[in-house]
Amino acid sequence: MDFGRTEAALAAIEPVIAEAEALGPAVNEGARVAMHGVRACALHELGRSQDASSANIVTAAQQRLPASYMALLACTGRLADARSFLMSLLANRDRRSFPLIYLQPVNQVRRATPSVLRTQAFRERLRSDDQLMKAVARHGRVLDFVVEAPAPERR
Repeated sequence: MDFGRTEAALAAIEPVIAEAEALGPAVNEGARVAMHGVRACALHELGRSQDASSANIVTAAQQRLPASYMALLACTGRLADARSFLMSLLANRDRRSFPLIYLQPVNQVRRATPSVLRTQAFRERLRSDDQLMKAVARHGRVLDFVVEAPAPERR
């Protein structure tokens, strides 16, 4: 979808989704939901969000596949929905690890695509939400450094 090829991405993903649906349970839910996430984002970028079938599939799987749901929210710029979703997960003892991990800083990608940059900015906006970060602080913390960052070069 990046680099102005959204129509091509949509044209490529639609037959793959159709084939995956025809194969039924041979294609796992995570793969199917990820494909529908790509389709939903492409439709959103093309201004065709009224076709909500793929977005509905991703939304229905939000509890089982929260990363796919957050990717959809980032793609569509639904910051308030993302905040609410993360807050609900933080309130659930069995689910709070996802927001704690999702909000951690990550390495900057060297050749970041527009969608990667959009997602990084989306996460940064979530991290700047005082109420969300207060809720995080009750259960853990968001580090102020990237855990998997490379060691500094020696001089």
